[in-house]
Amino acid sequence: MSCTERFIDAVHALPSPRPAAHAALLVSPPTPGPSQLTVREAYFAKSRAVDAAEAVGRLSASAVTACPPGVPVVLPGEVITAQTVAFLALVAASPSGRVLGAAAADATMLRVLDE
Repeated sequence: MSCTERFIDAVHALPSPRPAAHAALLVSPPTPGPSQLTVREAYFAKSRAVDAAEAVGRLSASAVTACPPGVPVVLPGEVITAQTVAFLALVAASPSGRVLGAAAADATMLRVLDE
């Protein structure tokens, strides 16, 4: 048996990935909520940190980026949706995921505008 054939056999003998690993790959970034203020207006407005569940339906005070994919998921002045909160939690819980701009690194707290 040649080295190439042994290599191919070894690759075919590898265990298949777990279904849970594939589920994370099928998640798409959420659709942004509607913008109600400009980024500048929201960024300089009075804000506070709240629990992520409490942030749903409120205006974001900061840009929150999920890595991967490395682009903002919510911008200042946009309405935070339940889909956005769920996506951020999924990214934060993944082994290689990071959430930047949230009030807590695990995305359990987000900055929202005071009402």
